[in-house]
Amino acid sequence: MKKKTHLIGNSHIDPVWQWRWQDGMSEIKAIFKSVLDRMNEFPDFKFTCAGSMYYEWIEKSDPKMFAEIAKRIKEGRWCVAGGWYLQPDCNIPSGESFARHGFVVADFYNPFTGKSIHPVIEIKKEDFRVISGSVADQKHVKEFKDLFRK
Repeated sequence: MKKKTHLIGNSHIDPVWQWRWQDGMSEIKAIFKSVLDRMNEFPDFKFTCAGSMYYEWIEKSDPKMFAEIAKRIKEGRWCVAGGWYLQPDCNIPSGESFARHGFVVADFYNPFTGKSIHPVIEIKKEDFRVISGSVADQKHVKEFKDLFRK
């Protein structure tokens, strides 16, 4: 049996962690421009990025880039993953705040992706996600991945 490997570009960005938000937005725009350039260069290139805040910033600051991203999403080459506004600290918020966060994000994504964003992917090892699974159930999440839970 012949095995096939798929490589998908991903960008994990913490744009407001230790940066001014303007620097974070500049970094996101640079990454997204580079991704769109790679998509023009390589027709099979696929990319994924979580965090509706990034897309909201692009929609407001560069509508042309936002339209190109929306086109790539419809083509199936740009996958919006996640379901959070920004990847959260999962230790502090209550279950209620997590659920509301997810619903607000779904309202943002639906108009330009044409679909609900279901997957929740937790990739930050330093967080201990006590409530993330139950919140995923409330959001009707089809797939929940916690890459560091054993």
